[in-house]
Amino acid sequence: MVIRKDYFYQMKIKILALSLLLFGACNNRKVTQVHVTNNNSFPISFIIKANNSTQTFSGIKPKTEMTGEFDWTNIQKEDGQWFLFVENENTHGRDSFAHGYFTKGELSNYLDAISEGSKLKVKVSE
Repeated sequence: MVIRKDYFYQMKIKILALSLLLFGACNNRKVTQVHVTNNNSFPISFIIKANNSTQTFSGIKPKTEMTGEFDWTNIQKEDGQWFLFVENENTHGRDSFAHGYFTKGELSNYLDAISEGSKLKVKVSE
């Protein structure tokens, strides 16, 4: 019995494709890429709450930007609204903001926020 080299090559490709498919199926994390700009003269914490998912990004220095991920893999599958909090890390004063609306616990891919004084500019996008 003669086995051709291209048979092994085809089998390797099939095994690789199957492995990539299985690996992709195992990673079910749901995240939103978060970008925060702190235009204040004091450090802030930026808190995101959506249904039962909450995450805090601390230590955002004055006049800097921060990028991170908001993991909402285990969010309740209910309609809701983004709740955003900006906390002055010096005084611990906190401003709260409600933004947008989502259905069945499905959030967007990107959230950009600019904090300046008592104002927060927010853009949520796919």
